[in-house]
Amino acid sequence: MYEDEKVFGVRYAQRHAERAISEMEQYLRPGITERQAAARLKELCANIPGVEQALTDMVISGPNSAEYHNFASDRVIGRGELILIDFSIVVNGWYSDMTRMFSLGEPEPEARRICGIVAAAKERAAAAAYPGAPASALHREAAGIIENHGYGNCFPHGLGHGIGREMHEPLRLNEESRDCLTPGTAFSIEPGIYLPGRFGARLEDLYYMSGEGIVCLNERPAVLKILPV
Repeated sequence: MYEDEKVFGVRYAQRHAERAISEMEQYLRPGITERQAAARLKELCANIPGVEQALTDMVISGPNSAEYHNFASDRVIGRGELILIDFSIVVNGWYSDMTRMFSLGEPEPEARRICGIVAAAKERAAAAAYPGAPASALHREAAGIIENHGYGNCFPHGLGHGIGREMHEPLRLNEESRDCLTPGTAFSIEPGIYLPGRFGARLEDLYYMSGEGIVCLNERPAVLKILPV
C-alpha cells in the first residue's frame, strides 16, 4: 500500500539525514565559508546507503539567513552567528527534508530568542494536527505564536508542504490552503522568523498523519544547537 510505503520510505530517508547533520556538527567552525560547509554536508550525504541525490545548497549564516530562500555563498561563518541549514536527500526514491539551526558559540540574545519562538510555533502546530484537520489551521496556530511574541510580520512563507516521492507534493500548509491532513499524508512543519540584515531562524521536521493521529518522523529534537568553539 502506498501510504505504508510512504511512512517507511520518508522516515528512513529522514533518519539518515539526521545522522548526516549530526556528523556535520564536527565540521562547523568559525572561518569556513558557507560553500565549504555545504560541500562537506553533500559528502556526508553521499555516503548514505541508497542515496540518489543530496540537496545541500542552503547553508546560510548571519545576515544571509535572514533571506528565507537563500543559498550558500563564499561568506565566512563567524563566531556567535546563527547558521541555518535546510537540506534534503533522496533515498530509494523517497525525499527527506530538514532544517536545523546552529551557532558557533553563544549567539546574541535576540537570535536565541527567535529560535525558541520558532521551536514553540512548530510544536504548537504539530499539537493542533489530527486526521482530517484543515492545513490552514496549523499555519494559523504557528503564526499566532510568532505574532504573540511581536514578530508577526517576520514569518513570510507557508508553514509546510506535502512530501514523498517528490520534494513538494500537492498538500500545502498555509493560510489560504483548503487542503486537509488526510491519513497517509507526509508533510513538513517549518515556521520561521527573519530579521532583514541581521539573521533568521527556521526549524523543520517531517510528520506523518496516520488514522490515529500525527507521528513525527524525526528522532532528534529541532532546537538551536550551540556548538563549542
